[in-house]
Amino acid sequence: MDVPEFWRSIPRLVPDFLRRTGQVEHFVPVHFRPSDRAGPDPYAGGGSGKRPRTKLENELDDVQACLIADLECVVKALEAVEARQQAGKNRKAAPRTLGDVLNSAAPGPSSIGTLLTKGRRSVRQRHAGCHPAYRGYLVPMKAARLAAVNDADGLRALVSSHVTSIDLVGRARNAAQATAEGMRTTFVEVNKNKRRTDETISRDVLDRLPRLSITEMTQFSFASGINASRIWQCYHGAPATIDYHRVFDLAVFAGRLSRGGPVLITWDLVRYFLAHRTDPNIRWWWRVLFFPNTVLIHDAIEWICAQIDQAYGLAAFTGSLILCDRPGESRTFRLPPLKP
Repeated sequence: MDVPEFWRSIPRLVPDFLRRTGQVEHFVPVHFRPSDRAGPDPYAGGGSGKRPRTKLENELDDVQACLIADLECVVKALEAVEARQQAGKNRKAAPRTLGDVLNSAAPGPSSIGTLLTKGRRSVRQRHAGCHPAYRGYLVPMKAARLAAVNDADGLRALVSSHVTSIDLVGRARNAAQATAEGMRTTFVEVNKNKRRTDETISRDVLDRLPRLSITEMTQFSFASGINASRIWQCYHGAPATIDYHRVFDLAVFAGRLSRGGPVLITWDLVRYFLAHRTDPNIRWWWRVLFFPNTVLIHDAIEWICAQIDQAYGLAAFTGSLILCDRPGESRTFRLPPLKP
């Protein structure tokens, strides 16, 4: 980011989990994308008189709205199946509503009702813009197929998966808001020609972020299509150490692929994936010793591979990557079209 001359140096932002253990010298480079941080307009993205929002916050709102609207379809399908299964019983269990299943999720700053209204509209637009041969990959169609064969267990699994995703996106939404507010506070001081300490900026920008594990950040990237490093900036990493950004990019790719959309993979990400498949870092004792998160990253990539295997077939996918083996090359993958 641009730094006024009087600051003399770019702030070294250190998250609380490093400051508390006295590892301040191991500062984490924080990568702010211009579109993700608050601009000079205090109402940017929110409208006059409303809470200011960054582009990233609005993007997360859109993702969560669609997830909630999809969940509503699954809950209704499950309710219909359970009603049929209990048709001959005198004592029937009360159906679970959308509000019931979302009790354990963190919706973020926006209410469930607001997100649901917005999500219904987005889901209709998504359905209209999707090629008929691929609509079967959309959640409402999946729920309809499961309901048609009275697969209550399959619908319950779909409900559980969606609730987890909605919770993760809600926590990411809270994190994005906390970072934006911390940056605004810093910018106010900059405009007053004041130099805040690096520790103070770190507290305001990084310490309020809800903590997610590596696996949870990977699952968030898979479900949302948004790289978790854009939100948890202290988990960006570097190719020579722990390359979080590319792990989450791979999760984004796998998520989009599993949802039936065309998705591009670049040579750089192909090389990263193949390196893990042929010679994973977990085999190198010195990497595990000096970079303990190597094990967690390995588990996260293995989880991503399992999702690719379930959706596309890992062997078929790996074999196809030979067509993208030169710098600058890329390839688009897509699941086969479904028969009506």
